[in-house]
Amino acid sequence: MIHWSSSRFGAALRCLPRMREVMRLSGNMAVTFHRAFDMCQNPMVALDQLTQLGVARILTSGQQQNAELGLPLLRDLVQASQGPVIMAGAGVRLSNLHKFVDIGIQEVHSSSGHAVPSTMRYRKAGVTMCSDNEFDEFSHYCVDGEMVEAMKNALALVDPLAQSA
Repeated sequence: MIHWSSSRFGAALRCLPRMREVMRLSGNMAVTFHRAFDMCQNPMVALDQLTQLGVARILTSGQQQNAELGLPLLRDLVQASQGPVIMAGAGVRLSNLHKFVDIGIQEVHSSSGHAVPSTMRYRKAGVTMCSDNEFDEFSHYCVDGEMVEAMKNALALVDPLAQSA
């Protein structure tokens, strides 16, 4: 599977020749077009172009800061798609998963994680290795396996085939 993302593809895929080359080079691998889709001027035109190119799925927040805000467009994309699977991503959590399922979304992208404290014992006071105050070397992001399992089980209740994935 190839995941493709580039802001150059924004305005309803203005770089079609480059995307055609990506598709050619990917051979028979499934290609996911990442959130550059959220920067397209006309998402329905872009959906048609990606369908014609043979893209397998489109990861999108529905052109909003998070996918829950993008539910109206996500619903329209699911209904209009004649090929690519519409995969909701950006802020998809167990607590709002039902909203995506309700509009016909069958695949989601979620980090399903949390910050975990570092096991470092010594910490030099007043010194950090990171210029961004929001992040530091004393914690790291970790996927929550139990949360992933809970989300998978919730999806399996809707789609029994998801249980075997």
